[in-house]
Amino acid sequence: MNSVKKYPVIARGYGIFIAPNGGYIFPYEDENGVNRPLPPCKTLNVQACTILEQCTGHTPVEDIVHTLEKMFENTPSDLFSKVKTFLDEAVQEGYVLYSATPVKMEGLLQGSLAYHVPSQVLFEATTRCNLTCRHCLLSAGKPLPDELETERILPILERLYEIGVKRLMLSGGEVLTKKGWKTLVDFCADRFYFAFLTNGTLITEETADILSHCREVHISLYGKDAETHEKVTGVEGSFEKSLKGIQLLKERGVYCGVSALMVPFNVHQLEDMVQLAISLQCDIVRVGAVCPIGRACDGQWELTEKQRELLEKKMDELQKQYTIAIQWEEEKSEEKSCGAGYTRWVITSNGDVYPCGVLRIPIGNVARDDPVTVCTSPAVKFLQTLKAPSHRLCSNCCHLVTCKGCHQQAFFYSFQVDHCHWMDQVENAPEPLKSALWELHKKKKR
Repeated sequence: MNSVKKYPVIARGYGIFIAPNGGYIFPYEDENGVNRPLPPCKTLNVQACTILEQCTGHTPVEDIVHTLEKMFENTPSDLFSKVKTFLDEAVQEGYVLYSATPVKMEGLLQGSLAYHVPSQVLFEATTRCNLTCRHCLLSAGKPLPDELETERILPILERLYEIGVKRLMLSGGEVLTKKGWKTLVDFCADRFYFAFLTNGTLITEETADILSHCREVHISLYGKDAETHEKVTGVEGSFEKSLKGIQLLKERGVYCGVSALMVPFNVHQLEDMVQLAISLQCDIVRVGAVCPIGRACDGQWELTEKQRELLEKKMDELQKQYTIAIQWEEEKSEEKSCGAGYTRWVITSNGDVYPCGVLRIPIGNVARDDPVTVCTSPAVKFLQTLKAPSHRLCSNCCHLVTCKGCHQQAFFYSFQVDHCHWMDQVENAPEPLKSALWELHKKKKR
């Protein structure tokens, strides 16, 4: 078929996600429940994204080429041939179709070449909680005065799906205490790669049936036994209830993980906690550490540098010894930016957007503004340029082993040194982000 006067369009059952640095193809279920096989071309470079962005069924190949000529300088003389070859191959692989006339697109086109859409969002649906964990970064217990009701959260979630957010994690507080949590679970399970974070104490047979719709469920564990676990939660009986919650989920075949928070008095129990997770048939152990915020601001919950180093060494040993996956909750990056604020967000129960769960400085509010407005804000653009801690940036700083690749750790350790090279970058931050960062830094320094 001659494609010159044809209209290329993303095929039903396939989605194209585009970003300023490239994108990818993903399959999804169409209205008939058919899940398309993923074509060989899984990732896309910027040039491919630029072409596919225009494959909406309304623009013929010839006009797509003309648009590219206007967008870029020094385009090759055989640009038409290159574009046609790329589209012909896409048609062969099945994720693009040719139409003889303009046609409505039935596939998905998400993301943008102009700005980053966060691929991962943690939505803190409530700060209400049935436990009183003494390290809690939210100081959870009661809901925020301006906490959004479920009916107000749903359109926000729908908009996040529309712009291309792929992975969504729902957490609290304790989400199972929120009115309408069942609606939230069903809504998210139909749209996202959906993970649910809970303390597990409120999981019943009925609750487990509903949570079986989630791709992943992660339950917090603070020790190998009730004595250690409840030293953190402050509630007698919470250990056994959490274990029962895991058991009910595994009976239903749910991918279930343990979120193992390590503090000075349980750090020696990691192997026991891993063995407990294995005995419960869990799929993964995600290891976390406390930052000095919320109820943990007194510092007694933080690991020392030596404890962190020993913990990393122990994790490596246990990963070789056991088949269960053992990894940090937050994966660190060697890139110039860790992605906080533009590839991943934390959204609070009142709609505020934070770069991450610990760096709790608002960069927008999705209850007030469209998510795209946040994506394109000066604060987010600054975070894209912010260099994460590295040997090149931080030299021989004693905290680098903790901060490496992580903005949140860098910020919370910046006040413990005389001069932090990472904080030097804050001088280039836009207002009000700059003032908020410096004000919190000075407060911590005191």
